[in-house]
Amino acid sequence: MDGMAGDALSDLLRKVRLTGATFFDIRAQDPWAVCSPAPSSILPKILPGADHLISYHVVTAGRCFARIVGKEAIAVEAGEVVVFTHSDPHIMSSNPELAADPPTADVLEIASASQMPFHINYVSDGSISARLVCGYLACDAQPFNPLLDALPPVIKAGDVKGDAGWLGQFIRLAVSEVAEKRAGSETVLTKLSELMFVDVLRRYVEALPPQHTGWLAGLRDPHLCKALALIHDRPEHNWTVEALAKEAALSRTVLAE
Repeated sequence: MDGMAGDALSDLLRKVRLTGATFFDIRAQDPWAVCSPAPSSILPKILPGADHLISYHVVTAGRCFARIVGKEAIAVEAGEVVVFTHSDPHIMSSNPELAADPPTADVLEIASASQMPFHINYVSDGSISARLVCGYLACDAQPFNPLLDALPPVIKAGDVKGDAGWLGQFIRLAVSEVAEKRAGSETVLTKLSELMFVDVLRRYVEALPPQHTGWLAGLRDPHLCKALALIHDRPEHNWTVEALAKEAALSRTVLAE
């Protein structure tokens, strides 16, 4: 890939005011299930005024299942991360059939007022069957964010061997920060989560099949990146294929395809 076609992905992410906060260190023993809180209860604590919430769950030990409520579950192993990009209510659990209620408001208040990461223990006795580092990213979806619109609701990435490049490093660093509780850990986790999200997006775009069409596929094409940047920079403009082709120095046929 040609530097992600002029690094259009970085250009877009630079404008969405991405930030992260409110981290959870979860230790669980079978059977267990956790439901995501409503975006309205999390967003004011992360980025007041933002209108889009992204949730992520990194499995650092064991395995579990992740699913959007009402959808099919996917297995997530240690060394993998699952990202919910569209604020859909979802459940993390030891069994795909288990249900769970969203956390109550008082739990969220205690968590937000505590030193991060906030530790949640679902172990009564015996061994831990899964451990997760969970967090949230907030960003602006308005006035127009084609990146968010084009993403699938769930993205899974990583390597169960734990050596998946930068993502593997993120998992090891996140575990270290959670365990050591050093000064500045919340800030470090915030920056790590932002970098992790960028890496997950990059992996997703790079793995798209050659025949894939749409906005994300355009990030791989240096000839289309200028057109994508124009749309993102001036969303209020009434763009036509002809106008885009002219400003991006492309033929109308190439752009239409």
